[in-house]
Amino acid sequence: MPKGQPRHGRRLREVEAMLPSEEMQHLKQLVADAVQNRH
Repeated sequence: MPKGQPRHGRRLREVEAMLPSEEMQHLKQLVADAVQNRH
């Protein structure tokens, strides 16, 4: 992990750990759709 990495990266990982995996899959799907729609 590069030293210049922002600290909120670890925070995001903590949030991911707290969320149920189903919830994470849903969020990742939403993000993927948003990225595809942008292009």
